[in-house]
Amino acid sequence: MAGLALYANCSRSSLYNYASSSEEFKDMLELIKARQEVELINKGLKGEFNASIAKLMLANHGYSEKQILDHQSMGSGITAKSQPMRIELVAP
Repeated sequence: MAGLALYANCSRSSLYNYASSSEEFKDMLELIKARQEVELINKGLKGEFNASIAKLMLANHGYSEKQILDHQSMGSGITAKSQPMRIELVAP
C-alpha cells in the first residue's frame, strides 16, 4: 500500500477511504495484498527474502507464531489431585 500511495501521491488512509466507496478499487487493493502475501511466503521459503523480515511482514496478513496449549484431557478438564506430603528425616 505504501508503494501505491507514493505512486499516486496520496496517503494510505486516502487509498482506504476511496476503497470504501469504490468496489472496483477495493478489489484492486485486495489483489495487491494477496500478491504481497504470496510473494512473502514463496520468496521467504526460497531464501530470496530475509526470513525474519518476511515473518514480520506476514503478521500484516494475519499470520502469527504462537502456540496454543489445550489444557484438556480427553475432552474433560485436568484437575490436580491433592496427595498428603510425608517428610522423612534421615541421618547423614
